[in-house]
Amino acid sequence: MLEYQTKVKLFTIKTRIFDDAPKEMSGCDRAYFMLCKKPDSQIEASAYKVKKVWYTKVDIDRPQDELYASFNGTTRANINRGKRALTVKIDDDWDEFKKNCEEFYKRKGFNSIEIKKREGHFLVTGYQDGKMVEGIYFAVSDETLWSVLIFSLNELDESYERICSQASRLCYYRAMIHARGMGAKSLVNSIGDDIEHPSGPGKFKLGFGGAQFQRDIYVRDYNPLAKILDKAGIWRA
Repeated sequence: MLEYQTKVKLFTIKTRIFDDAPKEMSGCDRAYFMLCKKPDSQIEASAYKVKKVWYTKVDIDRPQDELYASFNGTTRANINRGKRALTVKIDDDWDEFKKNCEEFYKRKGFNSIEIKKREGHFLVTGYQDGKMVEGIYFAVSDETLWSVLIFSLNELDESYERICSQASRLCYYRAMIHARGMGAKSLVNSIGDDIEHPSGPGKFKLGFGGAQFQRDIYVRDYNPLAKILDKAGIWRA
C-alpha cells in the first residue's frame, strides 16, 4: 500500500494506492483511494464520490528485448536518442530533485507536497551536460511499479521540451529494468478518464503499451469546502 500527502490551495489531501478498500482517514481535508485490492463491485461507496479512470498495465517480467519491442515507435525513438544525449542515474542527488520537484508542483497550484524517501521507493534522474532535466520518483508495492512524483524541466523552460521527451521515456525504461530486481512484475500507469482523447501525460504513458482497464477512484471530503477542487479538475493529487 502506498500513501502520500499534498497540499493544494488551503487543503490537505491524502492519496492511498493499493489499499484493500476505502476507509476512514484523519488529518486531511480530502482522501483519494486508487486501485483498491477489492473489486469495485464489492466496495461500499455511499460515503464517497466515484470517478472511473483508465489505466494501463505493462508486463515488465519478460526479456528486455521483448519489453522494449512492445513500446510504440515514438517511445523507442526517444529512448534511443536519450541514450546518446543523456546520463541517467538511480537514487542520486535526492536534494536537487526535491528542490526542483517542489518548485515544479508549486507552478501547478500545489502549495506543498510531501517528498520523503521510503523503503521500496527509488529515484530515477536524467541529466544533460550535468544539469538535471527530469526526475521521477517510483515506488514498488504488491509486485507493481508506480510513478509517485515527476519533475520535468520543460514545464519550467520550454526550450527543454525535446530533451525532456527523451529523458522521461528513458527514465521510465530504466525504472522498469531496475524495478524487476525489486520484485516488480508490472508497471501500472494512470491514463485519465478519456482513453480515446488522452492528455499529454496520458499519451506519453500509452506509448509503453500494456493492457488497458478501468477502475474507480473513491474520493471523500472531510472538509465540505474541498469541493472547490472539483471545479479545478483535481481528482488525483
